[in-house]
Amino acid sequence: MALAVALVVLAAPPTLGEPGPLLQRLDKNIEEILKRMGGVPATGGAASSGSGHLHSGFFTAPRTRNDIAALLEQKGFKTGVELGVQRGHYSLHNLNVWKSCEKYYLVDIWAHQVNYDDLANVPQHVQDSLYIETQKTLEAFKAKTVFLRNYTSEAVKYIPDNLDFVYVDARHDYCGVWEDLTLYWPKVRVGGIIAGHDYLDAPYVKEISGQAWEKCMDGTINQGAVKGAVDDFFKSMGQHVFVTYMDAPWVTWVVLKGN
Repeated sequence: MALAVALVVLAAPPTLGEPGPLLQRLDKNIEEILKRMGGVPATGGAASSGSGHLHSGFFTAPRTRNDIAALLEQKGFKTGVELGVQRGHYSLHNLNVWKSCEKYYLVDIWAHQVNYDDLANVPQHVQDSLYIETQKTLEAFKAKTVFLRNYTSEAVKYIPDNLDFVYVDARHDYCGVWEDLTLYWPKVRVGGIIAGHDYLDAPYVKEISGQAWEKCMDGTINQGAVKGAVDDFFKSMGQHVFVTYMDAPWVTWVVLKGN
């Protein structure tokens, strides 16, 4: 089963004017993805132009990553994991909206890392401050949250199976994302959702922000970065990849786990 990347193409209101160069580049990347995958979803996910959403069977893809929490609440999901937390702002949003959540695992090393050219890779003293800040930010949800200050590859040992939701936003190099997908995909139950931030390749990220996501922790180079790892992994799994469309350029990918 081929990988299917499903997207919505919205006509911008006249008052917004023509899209800027960054959105034009993102549109080009999207067109290249669809062309490479045959232009249409391989297993029935249909893009609905102008509707503000997209459907594949019983799944409606979110417009932005901030819409995911409402989807989790709608489905009555109860367990989630966030890989890459930093300040906990996205965690706070999710927990405020996702009322049915009973347990939320927060995984982050909160440590400076080698071979990682990323704006989030701040000095160690700042990492320590961010860890303390995040705990304070999420204090109201301490009964639901579990902090795991460790590498994602180690934290997975302390996380149960049959998860409803996993959000991947730790390292952004190809190797790091591939490892996280390999480790956490089996943890998600059938019918659950796995998603992740920054569905972009390394050349585009370097162009818009100067970050070098092509370098893996072991020093090897892979220009695919997040998008490359997500494409390759879910192609091998025969799963649809949906992409948000209203939080460009840092879009989120979403997968509803099928059989």
